[in-house]
Amino acid sequence: MSTAYSIAIINNSGRGAQFSLFQAPASPSNLRNSESFLHVYRQSGLIAPGNCARFSMTNVLAPRKKVTLGPGGTIATLSSVNHHYGYSDSEDAGFTSSTQTVDDRGGFKIVTEGTIRYPSRRNMFIGVGGRSLSGEVVPIQTYDAKPDTNNKIYPLPIFYIPRHDEEQGTFVLHSSLNEILKVDFQDADALSAIFTLDDNDAYVADRSTD
Repeated sequence: MSTAYSIAIINNSGRGAQFSLFQAPASPSNLRNSESFLHVYRQSGLIAPGNCARFSMTNVLAPRKKVTLGPGGTIATLSSVNHHYGYSDSEDAGFTSSTQTVDDRGGFKIVTEGTIRYPSRRNMFIGVGGRSLSGEVVPIQTYDAKPDTNNKIYPLPIFYIPRHDEEQGTFVLHSSLNEILKVDFQDADALSAIFTLDDNDAYVADRSTD
């Protein structure tokens, strides 16, 4: 069963503002932040003074290979075997199925075979994504597809909202974001949050939603 989250930001800054929403699954343990990219998951458009930006999300993931979160979580293996034509090409890859599962609650695993070439001419990346309101799959996070990796991924209900005007799906480095509002629903009883952006460009929480 999916969980729905919502975040509202009232723009009382006295001028128009745009907001982007990012969700951060935990990065694979073998990568630095500089090797992992966040993507714009939602974009508010220009919000006039006195108006409100609203973001609605669920915890359902939808990458190219559909995954289930643990216990009984998916193990997705990226293989260089071309299953349509029956030959191996380390410049090409696809996900294969596994009967094994991940027992850890809330997690799944992405494994890459040693035949994956890195770096490659195709610049292969692995992405974790979710569905937009239109039903389109939008990447949340991507990282390099390196050979012989075994990564457990734990999608977290943690969202970051900077004042940012990039389009949905655009990737950015963690370090490039500033003035970020962080909303963490991990241990919260409420599934919604309301904030006001004041005339000092500070985010003020509506404590009635705690």
